[in-house]
Amino acid sequence: MKTETRRKLNFAPLLLFGAALLWSFNGLFTKSVDWDGMSLATLRGLIAFPLMSLLLFLRNRKLTNPPRLFTLWNLLGGLCYVLQALAGLSSYKFTTAANAVVLGNTSSFFVILLNLLILRKLPTKKETLVCLILVFGVALAFCGNLGPGGALGNILALVCSFFYAGVFFCN
Repeated sequence: MKTETRRKLNFAPLLLFGAALLWSFNGLFTKSVDWDGMSLATLRGLIAFPLMSLLLFLRNRKLTNPPRLFTLWNLLGGLCYVLQALAGLSSYKFTTAANAVVLGNTSSFFVILLNLLILRKLPTKKETLVCLILVFGVALAFCGNLGPGGALGNILALVCSFFYAGVFFCN
């Protein structure tokens, strides 16, 4: 029994490494294909949907009281994820992959903003400092790529980040 558990625990870091490796090539592969963001997001969704459905089915089959999957917050989170993927993949087409990645990972700023505006939760001093650093980084990213296509890509990356924050906020 212990050997089975040990194998499962040792297998998880390998899967995580594989996911990180594939995720790190996201920008490169997106730039190398001539498809638009909508086509890429659709293809990714068509590949992910059956795999995620199978994983949910296998997980819920083992549970005696499986969680409800279709709540309002889950559906809003799913919609945010779809819009995040669409904006993120589109941003790679219009700006540098570095700008898209940096701006796409500023979602913590938007989580803090959503908490402030919707839940009326004030940020801590540490969170405020992080937000100031993020704003400075965003300004650098915009200054580094002022062409019309670059600006559109930067804006799409920020939209991607906003919807990614929505995924966390809905969760």
